[in-house]
Amino acid sequence: MLDSDLVMYSKRHSWRYQQYYFAWNDFNTVLGALHRRTELEELIQWAARKRLSGPAKLYRSRHTDEETIIARVATRSPLLFFWARAGFHLNRVVSAKLQYKPKGSAARYRYKLA
Repeated sequence: MLDSDLVMYSKRHSWRYQQYYFAWNDFNTVLGALHRRTELEELIQWAARKRLSGPAKLYRSRHTDEETIIARVATRSPLLFFWARAGFHLNRVVSAKLQYKPKGSAARYRYKLA
């Protein structure tokens, strides 16, 4: 095997692993966005019940951002989106929903000024 053949072989294999890495990264991005979307929907309902217009507006804005992320990946790779959504629904069936949210769970959606 010549050195040029070895370089071509290693480039071809590294590209294959990069494709798997990018697909796995997109899968985790969609899965996280789906979880954040459901959490934000619950926070929007909570803010509406408490009549808090400022936090409700912020949560709706964050919800729109998550919808944009989901739509972008869903149009780019629908099969990957299908499997991520299936994993999300399977996770919701298997794991129990908490009755009460932990204290400070909404703090991750605050604006950060730095």
